[in-house]
Amino acid sequence: MNNPKKQKTISSRQEKQRTSFVTSLEKYPIVKVACDKSGVSKATYYRWRDEDESFRDRADQAILHGEGFLNDMAEHQMITLIKDKHFPAIRFWLERRHPMFNTSKVEHSGHVGIDFDFDQEQ
Repeated sequence: MNNPKKQKTISSRQEKQRTSFVTSLEKYPIVKVACDKSGVSKATYYRWRDEDESFRDRADQAILHGEGFLNDMAEHQMITLIKDKHFPAIRFWLERRHPMFNTSKVEHSGHVGIDFDFDQEQ
């Protein structure tokens, strides 16, 4: 039933699918999107990860590579918007990169006290 020629054909086809999937994962570092683009189900992807350490390492590297590429593209687009004087992009950049414009941290100092003077007659 499991003849060697058939097993070799199946292994060859699966390796092509894995390679195609890893290539998709480099372009689209989101598992669901890469699965859709390469025609591999998510269940198959996670089974491959569990069964094959080499595939898991290649997939992890592909995700890191893809995320790095997308980060570079996003940063380039942000810089282009800043050069075009797009104020929301300028504000976004400064709030995250320049300490003087960082508004996420608010420092409070002083004492807040409330004094009530009640008369017994009131």
